[in-house]
Amino acid sequence: MPIENCDVDFFSKQPKLVITDSESQKKTQFENIGSDENYLSLHLSFAFALQRFLAEKQSSVPGLLILDQISRPYYSNKKESDESDLKEIVNRDDDSSALEKHFDFIFSQVASQSGLQVIVLEHAYLSYHEEYKKATKYRWPKVSNDKLIPSDWPEN
Repeated sequence: MPIENCDVDFFSKQPKLVITDSESQKKTQFENIGSDENYLSLHLSFAFALQRFLAEKQSSVPGLLILDQISRPYYSNKKESDESDLKEIVNRDDDSSALEKHFDFIFSQVASQSGLQVIVLEHAYLSYHEEYKKATKYRWPKVSNDKLIPSDWPEN
């Protein structure tokens, strides 16, 4: 069940996150929140909140987030129809709609935080989502000679 309408408290000395339900006031430790979707939502929320905090404090930490595989909670157990290429999502379903909400959140945070840059490494491709398509700078299909990590990269 998704965690919604909650307060999140970050304690830096331990460090830990505690989630408090706004209605019941029930407190839940981060490690007990349940689904991968909840973990993803909290990771994104915390990462962007931390960037906002650092910007407000005029920290020398650069406004940069590198996010990898946002789609994992939705597509990790589904075999891709063509393993030689990226997972192109052309129709909306429950999983793609949930994934779309995460990307909409990312886009809204980038728009609201001056100087913030976000790089997303992702196999899924929301081909029906115009903002997502415009933000995509390059796609590395496996069948291409172009690769993020070159084929001749030393293994050791």
